[in-house]
Amino acid sequence: DQESAYRYLKQSNAIYRTLHDPDGISYTLLMLSLVDLYKTDYQQARAHAKDSLAVAQRAGIRSAYPLGVLGIIAYAEGDLSLARSLHEQRLTIERQRGEVLYDTLTELAKVLTRQGDLAKAHSLLEEASLIVTGTKNDKDVVTCECYMIFGNLAKAEGDPARAVQLYRKCLPGLQFFKAVWGECLLYLAGLADAMGEYELVARLLGTIETVEKTLQPLHPIEGCDRDRLAEAAGTQLGAGCFNIALAQGHEQEFAQAAEEAVSIIEEVVRMQEQ
Repeated sequence: DQESAYRYLKQSNAIYRTLHDPDGISYTLLMLSLVDLYKTDYQQARAHAKDSLAVAQRAGIRSAYPLGVLGIIAYAEGDLSLARSLHEQRLTIERQRGEVLYDTLTELAKVLTRQGDLAKAHSLLEEASLIVTGTKNDKDVVTCECYMIFGNLAKAEGDPARAVQLYRKCLPGLQFFKAVWGECLLYLAGLADAMGEYELVARLLGTIETVEKTLQPLHPIEGCDRDRLAEAAGTQLGAGCFNIALAQGHEQEFAQAAEEAVSIIEEVVRMQEQ
């Protein structure tokens, strides 16, 4: 319920301003930025995040999280160089404080994976895994999101067996984390594409379309991935077969589509290893 969240955050921000509380003002501005991001209003998201950072800096608060949110916005729009710089600035501050957060590592690792800096991405995700597995269980959404991002890296590293193993581990928690459903299905579609499972790719794209219509759209950088996968699958299957599979995907819920995809890919991996 993003509209209610926005309204309450606006009210909170007004109260903090009345109290002259810069920490509260900065925090609520940042939360408004995250709601803007979910609504894919990138211009407003950036404005709120920059205001949050400015309020913190004027008050002498060395705030790292606004840098991370600005990095997420830059990544969403496809500016990987800016995203990397912002996430690295956030990580530097957190390391100096001795309190590195897992999502600082995972968000930077996502950027590095796209840039092809796989060794550094792997190191950061190993560190993130130690943080989440040391404090949470394997069904916690934070842990499962980390497995999902690590699975995408494993796919980029050319290790589909490891990738699908990590995707299997991420599913128990992600069914409760709707914000990443589109991202997860897109990663699975990318792995299916790499393994030549084009009908599966088309079904996953169909479910992604449903997620976009009912929950939230993919970010622009992810939309480019979706379009590339659709073109590849359509070329391989032909328009008729592609559209039939796409329609089948429209009828699937996230959990069903993800479980089916993981099971099919696990079987393909087993056959290739024999």
